[in-house]
Amino acid sequence: MGRSSHGLDFRKADPRHGVVKGLLDGYWALECPSIPSLPWGAADAGALGQFLRANPELATEIVAGCLQHRLLSEDHAPGERVHRWIGDLLRYAGGPLNRFKQPLRASPLSLEASLGTYRPGKPVAAPEPRESIRSQMGERWFDKMWKRSERGMVLSDLERDCLREEGLL
Repeated sequence: MGRSSHGLDFRKADPRHGVVKGLLDGYWALECPSIPSLPWGAADAGALGQFLRANPELATEIVAGCLQHRLLSEDHAPGERVHRWIGDLLRYAGGPLNRFKQPLRASPLSLEASLGTYRPGKPVAAPEPRESIRSQMGERWFDKMWKRSERGMVLSDLERDCLREEGLL
């Protein structure tokens, strides 16, 4: 294993690479719906490979959860290239973050249960109607979503459901 005399890399490809790339495609479709496909280049593929090598036991389900939490977080600008942030993806393992990189909610387990399972290319599932989306997600999330709506920005299905629930849509 390793490199040949010509500089080619003969290491075995990580089987998670394609799966995580698919998760990233789905994440991008929700994060930046106005941009038709995930910008992907050598830097992005290399950064993903490095992330997977640094975390050899990491399950793709954990990556999917982190992407879901990043989608709901306030600490980043939509449209950032993957190679700029993939190395820090695990910071979202505990739940979404506010703009100061602090937990957005006190109870990430209830958030995870309310959102359902992330599936690439599918909208995030709305919570059960027992408790309002606004109260489950928190006031900061609602304020951010409401501002995006007022600016005419594209909203996720979850955000539109929340506005309908509040009688604002």
